[in-house]
Amino acid sequence: MKDELSSALAEKKAPSAMFDIWSDPDGGKGHQDGVERRAGLSYDDFVRDYTRGNRPVLITDIAKNWGAMKKWTPEYFRDRYGALEIKVRVDKTDKGEHVPLGEFMNEVLASRPDKPGRYAYQISIEDLPGLADDILPHPEYWRPNWLEDPNMLRVVRDHALTKVSGIEINIGGAGSAFPEIHYDEFNTETFIVQICGRKEWVLYSPDQTPYMYKRGPASTFSDVDFVGGVDLKRFPLFRNVRPTRFVIEPGEMFYNPPRWWHTTRALTPSIAVVYTIARGPIWWGVTKAASEHTLHLDWRSRPITYAKVAVIFAYMTAFRVIRSAADAFGKR
Repeated sequence: MKDELSSALAEKKAPSAMFDIWSDPDGGKGHQDGVERRAGLSYDDFVRDYTRGNRPVLITDIAKNWGAMKKWTPEYFRDRYGALEIKVRVDKTDKGEHVPLGEFMNEVLASRPDKPGRYAYQISIEDLPGLADDILPHPEYWRPNWLEDPNMLRVVRDHALTKVSGIEINIGGAGSAFPEIHYDEFNTETFIVQICGRKEWVLYSPDQTPYMYKRGPASTFSDVDFVGGVDLKRFPLFRNVRPTRFVIEPGEMFYNPPRWWHTTRALTPSIAVVYTIARGPIWWGVTKAASEHTLHLDWRSRPITYAKVAVIFAYMTAFRVIRSAADAFGKR
């Protein structure tokens, strides 16, 4: 009996090998709650302090005059676009399936933290007629977006880089989460405007990449499985991370800089707008990522691959010089 009691006490005192990334600060060496919130932020201050500084920020006064703030709800989407099929996913092994938006919205309304529904992502706003006008005017921080420059697209038109821009809508019910920790493709900048509901974020800065178990040299995804808790025996380095957590409220816009690892979960039924851009201050990183993507995608045909990489690298470098000069003359 004495041995059993000693064993039970020792087990109770032993540190858990699992922790919840959303609520367990002891999973790392410490954590930071929240990111800076700003209002009335000038364009030049934004570029200097956040784009060039590679720092995240929440801008609180972007969407207050958007029609979407008054109209967009799960019921509105269900009733107006119910027959439209969208892509949803359940976990990181699920490549997604297409379901009618009306059916999915009923799932969103029924979702709860202890039994979360699925998560819909990368819904093009162009596929939902009439919604584009609801998010005008666009924030000036969204310009310039070199990814949409016709001269850029003409040379790399078949590259995956050309598919990461465009305005998208992400939707989830209470408790639904993006099932993987990742950073955004091609070292781009991403803006997320929360329209309906509240969403929780957890971030890991780029200097924590050694602890993230990156899936591969050209991958932007972590192998760390956080659903049900992170297994620190399987991912021991992850105990060194220092997460930043915050909640984005309706009407706020989050600026997610390049290479910041993150994942999200909805606290209530949630609808958000996502827009990806790239421009001068981060273009070198985008050029490097685009070259690496081509190198790893076509690794079996080395001579052809090296030629493709050389063309992409040279063109994107020259494009940066020319476009930067144009932007300097106020053509942003």
